[in-house]
This record gives sequence, structure tokens and C-alpha cells, in this order.
Amino acid sequence: MDASIFERILQAFKDVPDVDARAKIGPWAFVIALITAVVNDTGKRSIACLRRTLIGSLGETFVRSTFWQRLSSKRLTVILSQVIRQLVDGLSNEIAINRDILVKLSVTDVFVHDSSSVTRPPSAKKYFPAPRSNVIKASIKWHLCLNLFTGIASWFCLTDALTHDRLGFPPLKMLKGALIIFDLGYWEYNLLSQLTVQGTYFLSRVDASSLVHFRSSPCTKPHICMSFP
Repeated sequence: MDASIFERILQAFKDVPDVDARAKIGPWAFVIALITAVVNDTGKRSIACLRRTLIGSLGETFVRSTFWQRLSSKRLTVILSQVIRQLVDGLSNEIAINRDILVKLSVTDVFVHDSSSVTRPPSAKKYFPAPRSNVIKASIKWHLCLNLFTGIASWFCLTDALTHDRLGFPPLKMLKGALIIFDLGYWEYNLLSQLTVQGTYFLSRVDASSLVHFRSSPCTKPHICMSFP
């Protein structure tokens, strides 16, 4: 980690009190242990697991009622809000992405695309059925493509929530020469092939069943070649 970034992170936590006369573990140690526990929790992500992780890292025992009281206290909310605010203010210039990266990537723009379901009143279930009607009766899906630099919606559409993500992809012509970032909901070989052919670059997690290899070519950049499972 860059030294300046590390110093700014330390600075964000400097105002968190180190000692609290009412508790064996001060707010600073509790907050650091709590953040570490959340980051490292790859299991059930329950309050019980969180408590056990804190006990292991701090070497102190929390009874359940005490642990819950500290988690639900307004003071913890204030401290975490203050830390986050200082991190955002302190790191914004250090980690900001500017348009210089377009030259380095040799792309015209960077887009982020995803979809999200929006709950509608139950009376709309006839027209907008939800995927899990036992949980939510009606919902619509919002497909949104954002420009990474401006935060402005470059394209969007609304469909019923049962529509597959792949059917809510932005027009390919607007993506020529650009980089688009999306998740596995859009992992479809015909789409990826069309993007590659027209000179669009994409970033996504790789489906576990896919065979991917890189091939050099006479052009200045490598092609991404995908083999069908």
C-alpha cells in the first residue's frame, strides 16, 4: 500500500477514542476488530459468528447482551460515520479515476452495466410478476448503463422482473471502442463475440465452466478467445 494512503487511513481513525471507562475494550480496538471481522467473515455472516471472531481477535469475552448493546449503540454509528466520511474525504484524491486512464487502456470510455429489481404494489402482479411471488408479489427490473466518469446514465430500460439480464443489454453501437464492466448475468458467448469483433472491451468475472485463453494477433492488442464448455 502506498505510504500516503496508509497515513490517510490512520488519520481517519485517530479521533476514535482509545479508552472508555465503561468498557474493558475501548472504542478504537472494538471498531478495528469489528471491521476486520466483517471483512474476514466468509461464512454465515451472522451476529453470532461476528461475536466469536471478535472474541478470538481481542482475547476478551463478550456476553451476547453486551455485544449486541455495543453493536446497536448510537455511539458506534456516529464513530463509523465519522471514519467513513474522513476516509472518503482523505482518499478521494489518492484513488480517484480520471480520464488519463482512457489513454493507458486505449479505450474511448468506460461504462458499468447492471440491473436491479424494484418492488411494485401487489396489485401489479398480473402485469409485473416477481420471480419469487411468495416473497414479493410484483416487481420490475431496471437495466442501467452508467458512465464511470460522469455517473450519468448513458442508457436504461425497464422490463418485467422475469426478463433475463442478457435481454437488457445496451445497444452495441454505443459501446464501440469502449470498455464495459458487467457481471456473470451477461455472460453469453454470442454477446461477448460481438463485443470483441466490433472493438469493444469488457471486464467480467469468468464463468467456472468456461475455457478462456489469450491469442496474439497482428493487431496491437490481444484477442480474448473463448471455447464452449
